[in-house]
Amino acid sequence: MIHPGALDTYNSLTKETSGWNRMRIVYTLADYALTFSKGAILEIGCGESSVFLGLLSNKYNRPAYFCDFQQSVTTNAKTVPGYFGNYATVYTGKSDDFFKDVKIPELAVVFIDGEHTYEQAWKDFYNVLRLIDTNGLILLHDTLPLSDEFLDLNRCGTVYQLRQELEKDKRFDVFTFPHSAMDVGLTMVRRKPDNLKYYQT
Repeated sequence: MIHPGALDTYNSLTKETSGWNRMRIVYTLADYALTFSKGAILEIGCGESSVFLGLLSNKYNRPAYFCDFQQSVTTNAKTVPGYFGNYATVYTGKSDDFFKDVKIPELAVVFIDGEHTYEQAWKDFYNVLRLIDTNGLILLHDTLPLSDEFLDLNRCGTVYQLRQELEKDKRFDVFTFPHSAMDVGLTMVRRKPDNLKYYQT
């Protein structure tokens, strides 16, 4: 039986994929990355963005992996045909277990929106870093809280600390979009290739 709330979400999001409001920026940036990179799509923490990543999985005929520890989220979404796309592997459980249990191929695009702590976001980031294509993108959500109230773990938590750390790390190109992805910051990270010329660093 189709879950009505999940169906409403799917129908409303698939009407218009382009733009910057809410999670449409994830579609736009991931679409760009998939044009220039090899590999699969991975999402840690499912939601509106899952629909957009599922659509891109279909567009580029790429496998997509979705991980969320809340069974209700994945169960409800799976009742809607196409919610996760046609090439989806959906894992219900913690991301630490996901990385142990699932053989993950090279990745082109990763969206991290799981547990809202610095420690877990750090682990998720470095778990995917070893798998990301040279031209791939890692997107981190909840990286620019609007106020102290958003430091609650049910909102942005302490993920901003990972953004601050990555901004200082010379191995990465890092840019944060402040006015999109629910207005709480979306950080785009690209690992710099090795052996760059001086004018490319």
